[in-house]
Amino acid sequence: MTARRRGSSWIVTTEDSLTRGTRGDVQVLAIGRKGEKGRKVRIANVYSQGVFSEGQERPERNADWEGIFEADTALAGDFNAHSRRWNQHATTQRNQTFLEDLMDRHDLHVHNDDTATYWGDGDNNYSSIIDLTLTTPGVTGKIASWSVLEDDEHATGSDHEIIEWMVDLGAIAGERVAEVKGWAITELLADDNKTDEAKKEWQSQMAGRPMLSDTAEVDQLEEEVQHIQDSMVRVLDMHVRKIRLCARSKKW
Repeated sequence: MTARRRGSSWIVTTEDSLTRGTRGDVQVLAIGRKGEKGRKVRIANVYSQGVFSEGQERPERNADWEGIFEADTALAGDFNAHSRRWNQHATTQRNQTFLEDLMDRHDLHVHNDDTATYWGDGDNNYSSIIDLTLTTPGVTGKIASWSVLEDDEHATGSDHEIIEWMVDLGAIAGERVAEVKGWAITELLADDNKTDEAKKEWQSQMAGRPMLSDTAEVDQLEEEVQHIQDSMVRVLDMHVRKIRLCARSKKW
């Protein structure tokens, strides 16, 4: 299905061929401009069911994710997943493996900050971050704004907060330098408690690793280098605020 608002040059097309078997839990939209060839960006909306029968595959996993991420994509929705990769205060890891795998394979950037997006009630009186906005590298530098609308004016009665984000489809190619990711290391070093937590996590990541000597084989060295690199990224993602770097950014 294709739709265009009257007076607008933007065209929205559903791409149902990418979401077969998802039972409506994934919707994919292609955003293009009238008179221009191809899409500007693809938006994938996801609902991951919080409770699902043991042994059954979750519908959102049936989407053609490799096909979806062939284009510049913004991924958003209720993932019902808990991980310290997007919530440093998470006390449990649950339903996170599938999304973390997508993040690693497609270099997805999480735009969420520490603001809670979900508030439980009754016996589940807690807050969490399970509504996420992620982008592929080609879109990351084009996200002009992102925020959780917490004020009373935007109250809906739902236990989920409204997330508002804007993508600048007119961003020029040269602005993509803003896609380079980094971490605000100075903020970490200025906070002794956070520094100690990061050190403990690093020690946990490196526990039990073999001590290599100058007789180690090349493949052993390569494996250890990869482990150190992956562990460093995990520790930084968990304990340090992510930033995007541009030509005018200080690299520290």
